[in-house]
Amino acid sequence: MLYKTMSSHLSLSKEKNVLLTFLCRAAKNLYNEALYAVRQAFIHDGTYLSYGENEKALQNSLNYRILNSNMAQGVV
Repeated sequence: MLYKTMSSHLSLSKEKNVLLTFLCRAAKNLYNEALYAVRQAFIHDGTYLSYGENEKALQNSLNYRILNSNMAQGVV
């Protein structure tokens, strides 16, 4: 199966570009936090951390709070 990518060039003001970069970085960091928690649970306990447990644990994360709950739940 072949996948294709589509690039989009946006003409944004400097403020919008900074905001978009900030939100993308928060989403990336939240994804990495969630992945790290799942890996650590598997390595130390041999169990898989469920979505609900992981999401509940990450609700206090700064990156989770930066994003809307809808966006953060989609990332986790």
